[in-house]
Amino acid sequence: MSNKYGESVCVAGVRTDTETPEFIRLFPVGYRDLPSSSQFKKYQHVSLRAKKGSTDRRPESWQPDLGSLVLGDTIDTSRKWRERWELLRDLAGEGTTCEIRSRAAAVGQNSKSLALIKPADISGVSISENPDFDERTAAAAQASAAPDLFETEKEVLKAAPYKLRYDYRCQHRSCKGHSQSLIDWEVGVAGLKWRDGKAGDVRSQLERKFYEEMCSREKDVHFFIGNQHQNPGSFMVLGVFWPPVGSRPEDSLF
Repeated sequence: MSNKYGESVCVAGVRTDTETPEFIRLFPVGYRDLPSSSQFKKYQHVSLRAKKGSTDRRPESWQPDLGSLVLGDTIDTSRKWRERWELLRDLAGEGTTCEIRSRAAAVGQNSKSLALIKPADISGVSISENPDFDERTAAAAQASAAPDLFETEKEVLKAAPYKLRYDYRCQHRSCKGHSQSLIDWEVGVAGLKWRDGKAGDVRSQLERKFYEEMCSREKDVHFFIGNQHQNPGSFMVLGVFWPPVGSRPEDSLF
């Protein structure tokens, strides 16, 4: 939530209108206020107008004109890994977490703030209860009790019941390890779904999905990382790119 923009999110993506792919951050995006026909998915091509923001100096940050948003095709599960690699391979492994954090802490908002890094090893995922879960859900329920100016009602916004952190070392030769929160919306959706479904131990299911499956030895795991506007040296894991080992196009014989 933002005092200025209300319920808004940052959306990280990749520009394809440049000579080579570049990361981009769009803010503010009132995703749940968009018409259902404009609510884009992960790995979906979109086009829109955007301008540089006046307060966020991070090079990847742009302010979108959501009225110009046009949805394109989605790199779906039937063809995802090769085409996703085509989009991301020039960005994958451009620097280590140690290097990116160190420069951002020294330079501030003018430094790189989005990256796709390759962990050297992932020791585990830490799962904890979100202490704000009940409080935030109750506050959102109260706030959404009144309709907006157009007298539309939205489903109550629920907080994620669990928080996840990846513990890993990056490829930097002197890396002593990182412990970074995973803030992908899928974590909250999965936690709420499995919690409400009462289908066994939710922590075990989260660990099985986000560590044992997504970070297995059979996966060529990369982390999308991004920093905080007010604290450039603090990075989080925005999402996981987990194609099969050997799926990168230049690694293939075909």
